[in-house]
Amino acid sequence: MTSTAPTTQPNQQSPQVKLLSPIKLLEQLSTINNREHTPIPTKSQLFFITGMQNLDKNMKSAGEKLTASVAEAEKSKEEEQLAVSYLGLGYFYYLKQEVDKTLQLYQASLEIWNGIHKDNQLKLTELLLDLSKLYELQNNKSDFEQTITRCNEIYKKNGKDDKIIKLN
Repeated sequence: MTSTAPTTQPNQQSPQVKLLSPIKLLEQLSTINNREHTPIPTKSQLFFITGMQNLDKNMKSAGEKLTASVAEAEKSKEEEQLAVSYLGLGYFYYLKQEVDKTLQLYQASLEIWNGIHKDNQLKLTELLLDLSKLYELQNNKSDFEQTITRCNEIYKKNGKDDKIIKLN
């Protein structure tokens, strides 16, 4: 299974499966382009940006900033920012090869994005594909197949039959 979107390479000790960078996922998921103005960044957004920038330089600092991003987003109750923060922290754990934590955070993010994009599920497919890769890393064939099946149903419903993924 391959994705056409660019991926961010994990560090040398990370799993061989490549997840999309949360920044790339946000290009697909974010609703910010639907707004009429550019908002002033929240504390959560600033922590997220700083944390993502530190992933290549200082993992300890990146983890602290991404954890702070989640905490600030939880306080503000801003759903989209919380979903973004979960992706950032999940990606941090992915780079640390902590697949269970990554999966938990990506699932929490997906739950929020499901509500935000209930009328346009096509926006969820890249995140679903990343989740399927995590299930594959866990050798969780059932959840892997269910997630791929969900992607395929979304593709079919939206006339994207060329993107359908064949399961063995």
